[in-house]
Amino acid sequence: MGNLSIKKMEQTVKKAGSDLGNATNTIINNTVSDIRNILSNLGDCASAIDNIRLRATHRAIQYHTSVARILKETEVYPVELIERIYNSIADLLKIPDSEVEIRLYHLINPGPAVWESQPRDMQVIDPDTISLPQDRVPFVFIHGVENQGETDAFEFYKKFEKSVWMYNHNVPGVDYSSVDIYIVSYDAKISNENQQIIKSAFESAGVIVDGDAPGMFAAVMWKEWVRRARLTSDKIMPFLNKMKYLPHNYRGLAVTHSLGCEVMANAGHRLIENDPDLEPAFIRWWCMAAALPSDAFSNTGLYPSAPRIAMNYPLEKPGTTVWFSASDSLLSTLYFIANDHFAMGQTGAHMIDQYAHYINHDVTLCVLEAHMTDTYFPRLGTTIRKYLGTQIWSEDPNSDCALEDIFRRD
Repeated sequence: MGNLSIKKMEQTVKKAGSDLGNATNTIINNTVSDIRNILSNLGDCASAIDNIRLRATHRAIQYHTSVARILKETEVYPVELIERIYNSIADLLKIPDSEVEIRLYHLINPGPAVWESQPRDMQVIDPDTISLPQDRVPFVFIHGVENQGETDAFEFYKKFEKSVWMYNHNVPGVDYSSVDIYIVSYDAKISNENQQIIKSAFESAGVIVDGDAPGMFAAVMWKEWVRRARLTSDKIMPFLNKMKYLPHNYRGLAVTHSLGCEVMANAGHRLIENDPDLEPAFIRWWCMAAALPSDAFSNTGLYPSAPRIAMNYPLEKPGTTVWFSASDSLLSTLYFIANDHFAMGQTGAHMIDQYAHYINHDVTLCVLEAHMTDTYFPRLGTTIRKYLGTQIWSEDPNSDCALEDIFRRD
């Protein structure tokens, strides 16, 4: 490692991750294609394709995780180096809890702000004192890394809205006027000061710092971001707790992405643990590209009670859905290097038994390697529009799996 440049390290990791992701996709696609051809010669067995694709995905994930372990052992993935560097500067990266910028915003004009380029009206909400109206449906959005402050919080929501059209009035028969949009913002960016601290630490470890390496810097920063995400959970818990008093058909949707899933999982788990009879806060929680350990929702994981924060009334089925892609480029590289374990957004949540309070939703063939929302949300656009009822014409989802409608109020 001593003579390795940080720029070269970043390029090597990206190339290995990309090649691994492409190989994973090839395994899935070729397996499904081969078996589809076989079945077409045997008669109408098309109903079996979904199960075949699911098994092929699971096999590809096993392949992916095995190769990632080899990449770690051969130091292509510099897991031990990142851990050593983080441990040496953890206290320098940490800012006082009181200085972590955490805000809960109510976006008053989501439609005009996104579609008509009107100035956004973002009101800061106090989670402790807010009184939720009984005839409004809260939708809560929580972003992942590389976001901080009001502008980034709005842009995160805007990317979602631009892909799903809740407030696009060109969609006939769609009315989300009873929905309130809440956006949680927290400090998940690398400051210039932190960059300098991390660069110095790499140099002290014998790595040549010959340019920026945002992936390696982020890997070192990751555990500090997780700490800030958990502080954010503390902040929003009173807000989530108040949702249990809403009528069942006015409990809404939580959309969390990447590290934002840590925020909701931490808060949801503690709320349920503190009150096992707690009413669910949401009808749906979409846990998307989750930067959480694969086993976080298992009985021995970090947050086994978290999925119970959502319940699909009146069907009384799990309301928490884990959206995962086996080829997610950021989770299979940066997250793995930073944590030395696999992410839920890459493998799905580990199922323990048939009574799990969540379902896995494999979107590998839809989003492929995408993780950042610039690409992730658009690639899921047709799929999500189907669930939200906002498609203009009859559209088939890009992924082969389907979920039930977001609301059923009959």
